[in-house]
Amino acid sequence: MNKREPYPHQKEAILAWEKRGKQGIFEHATGSGKTFTALIAMKEHLGEDNVVLVLVPDKLLHRQWAKEIQEEIEGVTILKAGDGHNLWRKNKRLRNFSSSGVGLGKRIILSTMQTARMDEFTQAIFGGDHLMVVADEVHEIGSTENSKALVIVAGAKLGLSATPIRYGDPVGTQRIFDYFGSIIEPPYTLEDAISQGRLVEYEYHPEPIRLTSEESEDWETATLEISREYARSKRDDNGKPIPSKRLQNMLIQRSRIAKKATAKVPYALKTVKEYYQEGESWLIYCEDQYQLKEIMDSLENANYKPLEYHTSMKGNPEETLSWFKEFGGILVSIRCLDQGVDIPKISHAIILASSQNPRQFIQRRGRVLRNYQDIVKNERKYKAVIFDAVVVPLCLELEPGQLSLLKSELQRSIQFSKTAMNKAGANRLISIAIELGIDPDEMGLIDTDGIEEEICNDT
Repeated sequence: MNKREPYPHQKEAILAWEKRGKQGIFEHATGSGKTFTALIAMKEHLGEDNVVLVLVPDKLLHRQWAKEIQEEIEGVTILKAGDGHNLWRKNKRLRNFSSSGVGLGKRIILSTMQTARMDEFTQAIFGGDHLMVVADEVHEIGSTENSKALVIVAGAKLGLSATPIRYGDPVGTQRIFDYFGSIIEPPYTLEDAISQGRLVEYEYHPEPIRLTSEESEDWETATLEISREYARSKRDDNGKPIPSKRLQNMLIQRSRIAKKATAKVPYALKTVKEYYQEGESWLIYCEDQYQLKEIMDSLENANYKPLEYHTSMKGNPEETLSWFKEFGGILVSIRCLDQGVDIPKISHAIILASSQNPRQFIQRRGRVLRNYQDIVKNERKYKAVIFDAVVVPLCLELEPGQLSLLKSELQRSIQFSKTAMNKAGANRLISIAIELGIDPDEMGLIDTDGIEEEICNDT
């Protein structure tokens, strides 16, 4: 049985949560041990003949949580729901398992959000003060569909996320806060994790990428249509537009023009050729399977042997991850690896799918900064290296619709650079912005068109 001891920030977080009536959200950076912090709180709750419901957004985190629970909580019984587990549906199993009562043992229900939001689940579970709800990647439960699970009545409630705010979705964010409570102060930041040795330091190397003339035209056309939709949008009490589903979809489709920019494939190949060394562990983030295939083909044609990873791939995705964790190489993936998947051996990353949603680039950075040490192999990771394809316009006078793109791309690059070992990494991009007549200090980098997209879901 693993006997890990909590770090000071974990003890302080739990104490602050308890003082808030066991309601609230831990805003803790990737690699800070959010899962273990939650397990400590869960142990105390279970010791009083209570029940815990753990909600996760996908099957990878479902399996990861199952492993962590079994390692950390002795004598626990887990009822799994989602990821192909259906026993909860039979003979009122969920109802009986979640009921209150003395002497029933330590019980945890582990469910995907996609299953927990079903009427069949919410109507069957026995709610009440005896039930504690823990939501990992809690921002995901604020979506229109997933938030249907928030009718479950519970006593203690705990949300976990490095980035709990749902970007471009104030309504969804409010749903989360209304149910779980607000963020527990103080947050545990990336800077905290690096300074305390929980994460490694990193170098950041952004590279300006230009759209083709056709892609630029598509962006301008999409921007004009989005402007018209904004004008038709309803306003909140502060006069800000409330993004409709149609507007959200339009923003998503426009962002994919930049994410899938043609110039990104040769940039990735050039970077691998220039810097990759045998035995290293590289991760290349792609937007979709089409871009992934282009990258795979270009690498294979150059005599590399990349691995691909996505949930709909042929073969066993888990075997691919296991191989990569053991032997390294080049892993080409789409966004399903953003949340929760722990591959600490990753030393280098190329970010091609440059999201306008700050959450995605924060998570992608966190994936690469995890500590790694293998005493047997005498391997240790001292730093990470991030290469970033940053889309910038040639001329804002000719391409005025790309101003929002420049803002979001600069926002990511400047934020990455501020905490990097080479803090001047974004200087080249800042110079480009100034040449285009934009002052990065005065253009509202906090604002972004980034909005929430549903992740790869598995019930």
